Order: sequence, then C-alpha cells, then structure tokens
Amino acid sequence: MTILLENTKQIDFFTDLSKVIVPFVDYFRKLNWLITDLEYIVLDKLGELDGLNYNDKTITISGEQLLKTIQSRQIQFVWGVFSGFSGEVPQLPDSRLPYADGNRELWTNPDKFQVTTTEIEIVCWDSSATIIKFKDLQLGQTFIKLFPDSREFKNDPFLFIVDQLFMIAGQGLLLIPGLRDKNIQVGSKIVLIKPDKTKIETKIKGISSVGERGILIGDNFKKEDIPIGTEVWLNDKEKNVC
Repeated sequence: MTILLENTKQIDFFTDLSKVIVPFVDYFRKLNWLITDLEYIVLDKLGELDGLNYNDKTITISGEQLLKTIQSRQIQFVWGVFSGFSGEVPQLPDSRLPYADGNRELWTNPDKFQVTTTEIEIVCWDSSATIIKFKDLQLGQTFIKLFPDSREFKNDPFLFIVDQLFMIAGQGLLLIPGLRDKNIQVGSKIVLIKPDKTKIETKIKGISSVGERGILIGDNFKKEDIPIGTEVWLNDKEKNVC
C-alpha cells in the first residue's frame, strides 16, 4: 500500500519524519534502515547529526539509532529514501541504490518498491511531499486514519493541489506546484475541482520548465477563479498518459 502525504496542516513542515512515523513507530524501531539520496536541513542548529553523515552515498543504521536521532533533533529532509528491512540490510551496487530526485517511477509506478525485500519505503520529495510504501496493509490503513490529509497513492488521474498561482502577462494563469515527473503533455485536458466541489474543465496551455513544472491555463481565467486548494485532475479519458 502506497500513501502520499502533501498539502497537510497536520505537521509543521513537510518531510518531518519524527511526526510522520508516529502511526508505525514501534515497527519502525525494529527495522534496519538503508538511507540513500539524502539531503536535509538541520533546523535546530545543534550541530551534526549522529549517524547521518550528509556526504555519505549510503547510510546503514538501526531503527533504534535512527529513531533517537530524528526524535531528538529538528530535521527537514529535502530528499531521501529510507528503506526498512526486517533483517540485514543488503549490499547493493550503485546502479540499484534507491533514489528520489529525478525518479519518475515514484509517480508512474507508485506501488513498486525500489528494493523488493523492503518492508517499508519512505521517500522525501523535495521538502514538499512524503511517499510511504507499506508491505503490511494494516499499517497503511492505520496511517491514513491518523493522517486524514493523506491518501492512498495509485497511478490515478490526480495531478496536484494548487497552493500558489500567478498571472503571466500575455500567457495565462500558472498553477503551482505542478506536474513533477508525471508524463503529461501540453494540450492535455484537465478538470479543476474547487474546494466547494464545483468543477472547471480546461486544457493545459503550457508547462513550466523550472521547479516542479507548474502548468499554464488560458488567459481567460482570473486568479480569483481558481482558489488555493483547488485539485487538478487529468481528464479520465486521458489518464493512460500518466
């Protein structure tokens, strides 16, 4: 079961693992962890982190030690993959190391574990989202109950929730954050679902080449037409292009 947590008000900042792991903390403690593609910001200014060397390509650490570190410090994980194993952490060649930054399969094949023997995979995505994969379905269901802002993540037509928007003179309205690594094309039909559940059907007029690939819709829209919190969905008829 794969769960996506983003646009939540239940934690102070995204990818705060000390809060995210609360629904399965006892299981987290029992696993051994492989950490890869790691980038983080230490917010408490108390010095280096025990066991988490910023420059290491791979980190192998016990659940007890990792738990102690993330619970005693204030850390925002920008990027990173935390792979939990019930036994010994396997030795992997560089070509098979789990990664987050630039990994399109996280969005196009969300149920796939990057290492098949992993029990839990936690992916921190650019400080803006946390993806958690559980082999144990009950753990996933418990997580959703405690984090109702989260949702089961499948290769569905959902794209993102608008948290910023900008009027680009002569071009149209830019919706942020954007498509990330989803394979969506200019001209694709989308449905905008406002917080009041009213719907607007339109097309993607352009896609930003920077950041998380915000989408541009027509200049016939005004900023007040698309409230913050509006959901952006691919039209069901085009969902196969995700």
